[in-house]
Amino acid sequence: MQAGSALGQGSGGHVGVVRPWHGVCSSGNLTVAGALAILCSATLSWVNRVRLCWSSLGVRDKLGWSSWRAEGMESMFSGIVATTVTYLGQGDDGVHRFALGEWRPTIELGSSISCNGVCLTVVAVTEDSFGVEIIEETMHRSTFSSLEVGARVNVEQSITAATLLDGGIVQGHVDCVGRITQGGPDLGVAFDRRFDALVVEKGGIVLNGVSLTVTAIGEGSASVALIPETLRRTNLGDLGVGDPLNIEFDIIGKYLVRQRSLEQREAWSQ
Repeated sequence: MQAGSALGQGSGGHVGVVRPWHGVCSSGNLTVAGALAILCSATLSWVNRVRLCWSSLGVRDKLGWSSWRAEGMESMFSGIVATTVTYLGQGDDGVHRFALGEWRPTIELGSSISCNGVCLTVVAVTEDSFGVEIIEETMHRSTFSSLEVGARVNVEQSITAATLLDGGIVQGHVDCVGRITQGGPDLGVAFDRRFDALVVEKGGIVLNGVSLTVTAIGEGSASVALIPETLRRTNLGDLGVGDPLNIEFDIIGKYLVRQRSLEQREAWSQ
């Protein structure tokens, strides 16, 4: 199976430029996943350009696009972490709480927020903290099962139609828990080899919610380069060899791998 990575950032870290998507089958025809990716990219680009033009001209946003999100639309993120918050632990009410520190965003009940790359729903808000509920499945599939009180957690609020897509398309659905094989600016991670087809050099990978560019790949492993800003703004610099972290692979790559698998299955059945 083969998969082409859909997006990536500047090789230095999690702040970068979205590259064009390439989704073609072996015959050279555009795949459904590739077409959808291009359509999504073009739509977001058009919306962002309109919003920027309106802002530069001082035109009032009468449509309310600054906070618009279609009814029923699944929350998405860009992988550009806002800051880190401190994990306060789980209360008697079952809610996991985080201290905001100096960060003072507008957080509403029911809104989505990414915590170490996991999309969670806000169920409690105070002046200096917010709380989320984490189901057993999420605990099992992420590092929250081993997260210690006092740990720094990467956070990002969900993007809207007015948000610049500076990073990549991040769902907040963790695919697996990996392990650090090398800490520091040249970060190395190991993961289950069944995900190898979803990782390509110069493609995108999301580590603890941070959208990054793959600089090297191996069997069940990948490396990324972290710029000082990424190390300062996120918790990736806190991780040492053997530490766990959440990994999300490229969504377009997943669709391409799935499509290829179905095509092969159909060919075998004929």
